[in-house]
Amino acid sequence: MSDDRKLESLKSLQLEIKSKLNLLATKKAYEDEKNRHIQELSFAEKELDNLIAERNRAEEELKIKSAEYEKIKIEVVEIQKRFEVISGQRDYDALTKLNADAQASESAALVSKKAKETELNELKKLVEIKTAELEDKRAVVDEPAKEIDEKCQEITQQIAEIDSRIASIKEGVIDDELYYRFLNIAEKKGGDGFVPVHGQVCTGCN
Repeated sequence: MSDDRKLESLKSLQLEIKSKLNLLATKKAYEDEKNRHIQELSFAEKELDNLIAERNRAEEELKIKSAEYEKIKIEVVEIQKRFEVISGQRDYDALTKLNADAQASESAALVSKKAKETELNELKKLVEIKTAELEDKRAVVDEPAKEIDEKCQEITQQIAEIDSRIASIKEGVIDDELYYRFLNIAEKKGGDGFVPVHGQVCTGCN
């Protein structure tokens, strides 16, 4: 086999490899873009899940605080009923202090209950906002993702066609060892597996 034929085959291979490397770079850029959108969507989903969990905890805490408040209210009513049957100044003074403490506990429980209600309402509003934002983000991500998948499929087909042409060019002319050495250099040099030599100077590495 003549060196000229091998050289022509290598030139043809270089063109095909350049095309393949460009397609692979384009495909990677598409996939990176898709993955970035998916990561952003995943972050938004986790953020919403955390908010929902926080809202659920606030709902449970509000139930507990509401029950505590109702219990104290009943205790205050029971204490105040005892004023109707109290006898003696000493018992009256003791009951008055007990009533004052119970009313203070009732006021504190009411304040705590209302604070939790406010917190819960804010969380509910935030969950609604984040849910709407997530739906918008899904709409923004899903459609472009389909387009990217279609483009990547087209590129994969084009690469398969290039691989078929490469196999034809190699057949009977370029052995696998030479091809993979050539390919390794081409991948490192942006597709140039070999370059001209002017005099004794390589135009690739000088």
